[in-house]
Amino acid sequence: VGTPIAMVSAKQVIPGLVITERVANEFLKGSGLTIEKLKQQIAQGLKPVSFQFPNRMRLKINAVLEPETETMNIVGILPGSDAALSKECIVIGAHADHLGAIGAFTFYGANDNASGTAVLMAVAEAFSKLEIAPRRSIVFAAFSGEEMGLLGSHHYVQHPVFPIDQTKAMINLDMVGSGREGIMIVGGHTYPEFANLFEKFNGQFGFTNIYRRWTSANSDHYPFHQQGAPSVFLYTMGGLPTYHSTRDRAETLDAEVMEIVGRLAFRVIAELADQDQIDFSAVPSD
Repeated sequence: VGTPIAMVSAKQVIPGLVITERVANEFLKGSGLTIEKLKQQIAQGLKPVSFQFPNRMRLKINAVLEPETETMNIVGILPGSDAALSKECIVIGAHADHLGAIGAFTFYGANDNASGTAVLMAVAEAFSKLEIAPRRSIVFAAFSGEEMGLLGSHHYVQHPVFPIDQTKAMINLDMVGSGREGIMIVGGHTYPEFANLFEKFNGQFGFTNIYRRWTSANSDHYPFHQQGAPSVFLYTMGGLPTYHSTRDRAETLDAEVMEIVGRLAFRVIAELADQDQIDFSAVPSD
C-alpha cells in the first residue's frame, strides 16, 4: 500500500515490504475495516486513523539483496562569461533514476522523473545556443539514486563542481510533466525572494497558480539547502495519480506543461546568472 520502495539511509538499511490492497485487507479481517473504509475515514476527519492490527501473519519472502550498485551523476557546465562572477554558479538539476523493475512489474517513471530530466536537457540546450553566455556559470546536473534516499545529490554537495558557498541558487525539477492546476515551489516559503522570481516571470508563460511550501527532505534540492545553498523544488499540480505506480507512462505526460516549466526555469536562471549580486536568506519555519 503506498510507495513501492522503502527509503534507504546511507547509514542504515530498514527492510521495507510493499503489499497490495487485497493483502492489506487480509490483515484487517475480523476488524470490520477495509483499506477503502480507512481512506474514507481519513478523508472525512482529515487526521490519521491509527489502531493495532487485529491479526498476526507469518510471511515467507525470497529476496535477492544487492547492497552495492555502482551508479553516477551526469553533470554539464556552461562557463560564465564574467571573469569574476564565473567563479559562482547556478545549479539546475533533476533525478534521472526511478524504481525500475520490481518482480513482474515495471515502473516506467515518465513523470517521476523523465519529465524533469527532459526539461533539464531542454534548458541546457537553450542556454548552449546563446551567443554570449550568462555572467555566472550554470551547472546542469542529472542526479542518480534519488529514489534510494537522495544519494546522488548528497554525493554532489560533498563533491561539488563549484564550492557550495559559491553555489548561489539551485532549482530542482521533479515531476513536472502532468497537471495544469499550477506549479508548487517547495522551499518557496523558506526562500521567498527566490520564489518571487517565479511569480515575476510566470505571467509570460501561463501557469494559473503558483503555490509555495516550506522546504522538506523530499527531493534533490534538500542536500543543497542543508549545506546553505538556496534551493527550491518545482513540481506541477493536478496531474493523474500515477506516483510510484506502473501507470506512470509516457502517454500520461503533457508536453505543453513541460515546455512552460522549461521556459519559466530558463527565464529565472538567466535572471539569476546575470545579477550583480544574489543574497537569498532562508526564513526559518516555526
